[in-house]
Amino acid sequence: MEFKKLLMALCLYVGSAKGVPALQMCRLLDMQDKTATVLTGKLRECLIHEMDTDILTGVIEIDGGHFCGKPRKGRIRFKTRSEDVAAALEAKLKGESVKRKPRSKAEARNWARRKLKRLVMVLRQIHPEKGNGATRTRVAIAYTENERVATRLARILVEPGSTIMTDENAAYNVLSSWYDHHTVEHSVEFSTVDGVNENQAESFFSRMRRAEYGVFHGYRPKYLMDYAQEFAWREDVRRATELDKLNDLTKRMFDSGTSHWWRGYWQGHHRQGEFPVQT
Repeated sequence: MEFKKLLMALCLYVGSAKGVPALQMCRLLDMQDKTATVLTGKLRECLIHEMDTDILTGVIEIDGGHFCGKPRKGRIRFKTRSEDVAAALEAKLKGESVKRKPRSKAEARNWARRKLKRLVMVLRQIHPEKGNGATRTRVAIAYTENERVATRLARILVEPGSTIMTDENAAYNVLSSWYDHHTVEHSVEFSTVDGVNENQAESFFSRMRRAEYGVFHGYRPKYLMDYAQEFAWREDVRRATELDKLNDLTKRMFDSGTSHWWRGYWQGHHRQGEFPVQT
């Protein structure tokens, strides 16, 4: 790839608010889709290798959002059957659970797709001055939002004694042992009277989810961490100029060195495994 075209590709990458799909890049810059796919993959690899690891301090918002494993609608539209509703109500009165069987092969495949669902955990440090949003973002991938995941991430990434704001999920209750923990009950309100909220964490998920549906048309568990880290970087540099973003990305590229995950990708050299939180 000639240098001028590579520079244009980098400018296109940093100038996109919700990411740039490889197919769009190849059309705009007149390159093969394979070239654009590997290039964007290498850029995300650089962002992972050179991610910021400074400990978060002050006020931190923590939340989890589900991605991947979205159901696909089949050819036939099924309506809720009265006998299923009656069975569910009867089981609820008895304190039991009813496991409904799939009504078609397509629905069975849809249920199997749920195994691909992953949780993106985000931790965002809030700017001390009100109205300036978040200043630093950390992300991780997990299979479920439980106490072990929340504890491990907080203990590694957040300075003890900091203020943490979460929703009412019981997974975060244990954080009160090391932090000044506040919660907002999302089933009732988006923010408490005292200002406890998760707006910056929800803002992160909003952009990442819009990209999932409108830009990339889906994520895969294997590369979910790559996309999550890309959006963490975009959030942290969103107030910088395009030149500063380009300089920051270029520096991370040179510091990262030779690609290990995407070099020889189309020759069959693929990265193995995911990056879930080890608990």
